Amino acid sequence: PWNPKDNKENGLMMFFRDILGTWLNKPSSKALVLTTFLVYVAFACWGVTNLKEGLQKRRLSRFDSYSVEFYDTEDKYFKEYPFRINVVVSGKLDYSSAKVQEDMENLLSDLENTTYIDPFYSESWLRSFVDYVDRWKDYPGSKLNIDNEQNFISTLQDLYLYGTSFVQDIDFVTEPCSDSEDCEEEQHIVGSRFILQGFNIRDANDEAAVVRELREICHRSNYNVTVFHPYFIYFDQFLIVMPTTVQCVAIAAVVMMFVSLIFIPNPICSLWVAFSIVSIELGVLGFMTLWGVNLDSISMINLIMCIGFSVDFSAHISYHYLDSEGPPDAKVKNSLYGLGLP
Repeated sequence: PWNPKDNKENGLMMFFRDILGTWLNKPSSKALVLTTFLVYVAFACWGVTNLKEGLQKRRLSRFDSYSVEFYDTEDKYFKEYPFRINVVVSGKLDYSSAKVQEDMENLLSDLENTTYIDPFYSESWLRSFVDYVDRWKDYPGSKLNIDNEQNFISTLQDLYLYGTSFVQDIDFVTEPCSDSEDCEEEQHIVGSRFILQGFNIRDANDEAAVVRELREICHRSNYNVTVFHPYFIYFDQFLIVMPTTVQCVAIAAVVMMFVSLIFIPNPICSLWVAFSIVSIELGVLGFMTLWGVNLDSISMINLIMCIGFSVDFSAHISYHYLDSEGPPDAKVKNSLYGLGLP
């Protein structure tokens, strides 16, 4: 098998060893390669700073599906007032209490004063009902009494609620008396809903921002408050896709560094393998801006796959370099001879 007459060397492999390897060993070539790499890294960093996040809904459908046209039309014409957001307050509360009414009004005002909410189109049954009572309670013969919880609920149900748009915004529960008690059944409000109008939410970054702002206010509240819209399941992905991507790349680089250290017993080579993974991932992320690809759950999967492709070549050529004999220039040529072919 080692007969050179019957087993001639591959011409392309000889090119990598004799021509490209000789050229790369020159100081001027090394400087050119380093400069090119720095330009590549600089451009990748610029691309990362301009990278857009968010899953475009049209990408969830086939290219020839009618839903693609629907999503495009929705994005074009219905982004100024895109959707209405539910604010749900759970738990048994005495809404006849002035403190509870004030807290609910402050909560709603804080939510309305965020960046992407138009307060003009908000709907609050409590605000409307209290305003109704204040306007009509002083009229002769008025039966608008909301001094305690039971009077509040009975007035709300009997004189105001039904026939309005707030019928489904309040959840009542009746607590029956036990057989041993001589009392009347009492009703309580265990859940209520207010509605906000989203405003000028143009892209995925705005969608993630509106969820983040609203949830921060809800978390600061002393009540059990939840904001919800069916699209929020997509917006939650926008909030975690960047941290998850960075975490996956960092963990993969560290793990592969230790794995390389086991099979390539040289700490410097292991560091270069990890650096190769990070630099390739940085480049892919940066060029995604040029390609017009958003960072979403789909592209994140492809980035994780890139880790496997990037570690393969760098680990093999590092091991071949260490396994080769001779001076560094000869090791470079031998490595290119053995692994230069794509």
